[in-house]
Amino acid sequence: MVLLSIVLVPLLLLCLSVDSPFYEVWGRIDSSWYFTAGKGWFSGMVPYVDFTDSKGPLLWLIYGLGSAINHYNYVGVWLLTCVSYFVTMWLIYGISHIFIENKWLCFFVSLLMLAVYFNSFINFSHHLFHHYFNLTLHLPFNSNSLFKK
Repeated sequence: MVLLSIVLVPLLLLCLSVDSPFYEVWGRIDSSWYFTAGKGWFSGMVPYVDFTDSKGPLLWLIYGLGSAINHYNYVGVWLLTCVSYFVTMWLIYGISHIFIENKWLCFFVSLLMLAVYFNSFINFSHHLFHHYFNLTLHLPFNSNSLFKK
């Protein structure tokens, strides 16, 4: 199931994510600003002196890492989104496995939750943080459940 997730997540994100290489580079407002701010930060500009926005520096850092992977388009951001969604699927699988014994049903639940997360095509920067939300859901139930079975 891990191998299936490793193949499935990038394929889904190629089709669904606006950060995928299939979309034009500067066709979105928020993501292009975060990308530009991250690239500026990684190029030596000082946040809140040379540029500013209402979002915090963590978002600029993530987009800056994406710009370090590929300086001219969103392929690096797309790769970071793939990693984020793989971790999200793994955590959803672990949460559902607390309540459901069937491994394939747990995998199906994690796919359904990814569909819920993709209900908005406006701004995909929040999709880089879903795994933190799922981690806080997982920890109160059973901190060992991801490593069982």
